[in-house]
Amino acid sequence: MVEFLTTVFVIGLGSAMLRISTPYLFTGAGETLCQKSGVINLGLEGYMLAGCMAGFVGAFHSNSMEVGVVVALVTGMLLGVLMGWVCVDVGADQTVAGLALNLAMLGMTEFVFKKSFTFTYGTSVTVPGFENIYVPFLSDIPIVGPIFFQQGILVYIAILLFPVFWFLLNKTGLGLMIRACGENPEAADTAGTDVRRIRYMCMIVAGALASLGGSFLSLAIVGTFTVNMTAGRGFIALAIVMFGRQDPLRVLGGGFMFGALDALQLRVQILARYIPWQLIAMLPYALTVVVLTVFVGRGIKLPAALGIHYEKEKLQVE
Repeated sequence: MVEFLTTVFVIGLGSAMLRISTPYLFTGAGETLCQKSGVINLGLEGYMLAGCMAGFVGAFHSNSMEVGVVVALVTGMLLGVLMGWVCVDVGADQTVAGLALNLAMLGMTEFVFKKSFTFTYGTSVTVPGFENIYVPFLSDIPIVGPIFFQQGILVYIAILLFPVFWFLLNKTGLGLMIRACGENPEAADTAGTDVRRIRYMCMIVAGALASLGGSFLSLAIVGTFTVNMTAGRGFIALAIVMFGRQDPLRVLGGGFMFGALDALQLRVQILARYIPWQLIAMLPYALTVVVLTVFVGRGIKLPAALGIHYEKEKLQVE
């Protein structure tokens, strides 16, 4: 009996860990590309919030989860273009621009959702969520199968992104150009790389992936939209990228670690009835502070041009 309960607990915890990790993974993957190109994107929370609302509204009105995902992706791409213009073309401070986006999306999502949705449909509406995909043969493996091979399609995509991004950054010419833009944009420009285009591309991809992560939160985990439902997950994703040293495989491991801690604290809240739930719920955020305090700046080699605006020199004709 004890062995059975232990198995059920492990399977439940492992499955929840993968689902809870997915928003972190999508957002962290996009931020990894951004930082490799020399842009630090602190607007992850804003992208995720926009994706939460856009994905839910799109899925609800169309009665299609796929449409909701597409709406979230397009929303994130448009925000990526906006941030690209602000940070790459205008040359605004990247930190200030990211924080401004977070504040803008916090207010805008609440205003738009309440005006166009809540007053008409109420606050108790939900969407059905994604169906799990059972991978043939692999899903029947004891313990491992139910955890890793009985998940929704977006969970599989989020995990597969990281080996793909690792190969892209380390084994392709495009990856070399992205890394060159982050390390020495002047040299990359001299070698014929369009730094502006590369950074724009990375910010658009980051916006799309972060919004996709946000839509997974509202569509697959919660099933509805609530104000500020990301609750700092964008900053946790940023901490994961820092913890992973902008290496895709390390970021994948960091995402799993934070997801496991988040899943564990939900279960501890049920078991530890005499401990205030607020103390348990703060564990992921406490770990974020520890990671940013201990790891950032200590042995982590950031791209040399990270956060530095680059403007192509114009030839002056006398």
